Amino acid sequence: MIDRTREYPSLPYHQCVNPLLRFIDKIWVKIKGRRIIGPRDIGKGAHDCALTSLYWAVPSLSESVIREAFLFCADEWPYAGVTNKEFQIALKFLNLKTRYYSDTETLETLLEKQPVRCVALLPYHYIAIVDGKIVGKDTRLIQHDNAIVYCHWIFH
Repeated sequence: MIDRTREYPSLPYHQCVNPLLRFIDKIWVKIKGRRIIGPRDIGKGAHDCALTSLYWAVPSLSESVIREAFLFCADEWPYAGVTNKEFQIALKFLNLKTRYYSDTETLETLLEKQPVRCVALLPYHYIAIVDGKIVGKDTRLIQHDNAIVYCHWIFH
């Protein structure tokens, strides 16, 4: 007779699936140079848009490296937003090759150029553009294509 009163603990779904997805994401970054899932540690704060945009635009950087760079280079983060000057300093700190454009244009104009990897600064918000498309949680911004882009960075 089988004793069915004893239950075996099972891991919650997210504890089984998330490590597998993270592993697949690492492989995808190595093969295709893109991310397939969002960040785990960054992006939960009110002022994390600069970090998450960099996470999507430069998939070779880990979340911990991005977080450490902004802790070192930004004066007020995580309690306040990141300025474009602080973002530029963080990029230099990370030794990333970028081209900075300070031309004010609309989001629609920038998306028409189809940048391969880009971070754009809208009013009070950073977004990532990969292969000419907005990625991450900001994909809904495509509806606001007349939004002003103050500046943007193209990654090589």
